Amino acid sequence: MAVAFLAAKGAEHSELMRPWERVIAEGGDPVLVAPEAGNIQTFDHLDPADQIAVGVPLGSAREADFAALVLPGGAVASDRLRTDPAAAAFVRSFFD
Repeated sequence: MAVAFLAAKGAEHSELMRPWERVIAEGGDPVLVAPEAGNIQTFDHLDPADQIAVGVPLGSAREADFAALVLPGGAVASDRLRTDPAAAAFVRSFFD
C-alpha cells in the first residue's frame, strides 16, 4: 500500500519522519510527493535536518496510485503548499 506524503522544502523533520516510519512499520510504502523532483530539505525547528529524496514530483502524482495521504507539518512547507494550486488539487482529489 503506497501512502503519499505531500511535503515541500522546509517540512518539519519529525513531522515527516515519525508518520513515515509508522507507515513502514505497518507494512506500507511511504512515497514523498513534492513540487519538484530531487530532494527536499527538512528542518528541526529552524535548523536544517536531513534531505529527503522525492519519490514522485507533484505534477506526476495521481491520487489513484495511493491508499492514503499524509500532510506533514511545518510552517514554511505548509504555507508553500497552501498557495500551490497543483498541491491543492492533489489534496482535493483524495476527497472527490
